[in-house]
Amino acid sequence: MGAKKRAGSKSPTKKEETGSPKAKKAKVEPDPANDMCTELVDFFQNVGEVPASIEATLIGSIKPSLYKMKQDRHKLEQFYADVVGEVLRHSVQVIDQEVADTAAAVTAAEQAAAASNQALDQAAALLGTAGENVAKAKEAESQGKAAADQADEDRAGTQQEIEDLDTTKQKLEAEQEELKDGLRVLGEASATKKELTKLTKLLEAVGCSAACIPAVGTALGKTEGFEGMVLNEAKKAVQAKLDEVGGKLASHDQTVAATHQKLTDTDAKIAQLAEALTQRKAELKTAQDAEKAAKAGKKEAENNVAKAKKEVNAKVKLAEAATGKKAAATSAQTAYDTLATRVPAPEPAPPADDDTAPPAEL
Repeated sequence: MGAKKRAGSKSPTKKEETGSPKAKKAKVEPDPANDMCTELVDFFQNVGEVPASIEATLIGSIKPSLYKMKQDRHKLEQFYADVVGEVLRHSVQVIDQEVADTAAAVTAAEQAAAASNQALDQAAALLGTAGENVAKAKEAESQGKAAADQADEDRAGTQQEIEDLDTTKQKLEAEQEELKDGLRVLGEASATKKELTKLTKLLEAVGCSAACIPAVGTALGKTEGFEGMVLNEAKKAVQAKLDEVGGKLASHDQTVAATHQKLTDTDAKIAQLAEALTQRKAELKTAQDAEKAAKAGKKEAENNVAKAKKEVNAKVKLAEAATGKKAAATSAQTAYDTLATRVPAPEPAPPADDDTAPPAEL
């Protein structure tokens, strides 16, 4: 079996679905006086400075005292209307002063910000100069250290020269003794085999003629003939070398003295360079300290600029808020002046007689 159909049920018509038409809203006539009273209430509630102890009384008296035409007010209503005007005057004065104060605060903040920016520029320039001074001081210290190191190397070289001169003197003195001993043997009538061997090497070393050297041994003690000539030639060669060595020994002492003086001068130079290097290091330290202080000064100047910018923004916001209050106060003052002096609009004049109309028919 199918489901039972409910008795009396029927589908709703389209008209029933849409329902009855909505009632039209009543047309609201404009009421400027009420709007101005409401504006004054809003002003005193949100903008004007009114002591809390009288705020409710003041706001409550606005519409009762000002909504009526001036000529229709009771004396007490007029009294309250005047009180509203006095409170409004005081509020406007306070706002005007706030506008002036906030504008002056903006000017002062902007001047302070300009001074902070100028200080930052000066700090940046000071830091740049400090950096240049550090670079110069580093270069001077580097040059001073290089000069001191070179002086140390020069001293080491001079000291080696002195040591080499001592060795040279010993060799010259030994050579001088050998030459003297050779002259002694050449002056003897005979010589041992060892002495002749030594003499032969000596003669070769001094550049004696190779033809003479083998005959020297048999020429010892002879003064005439070929033997005498050989012996004289050998003596001349040895004596020449001996004179040469003697000359070197004579000038050696002067060379040693000059080299020692050179060492003394180098030591003095090293002391001067060490003192100068100490001064350069101190100058570098001073320059680096100045740069560090300049960096700190620039950082502080940057912070001051940021603070000054925030201060300007804060003062501008306060000034804008005061300007907004001033606009509201001006509008409220206009509303009050209009309400306080409002009188009924004059009735329209009756139409004038028209003499040009055609005469009525009889």
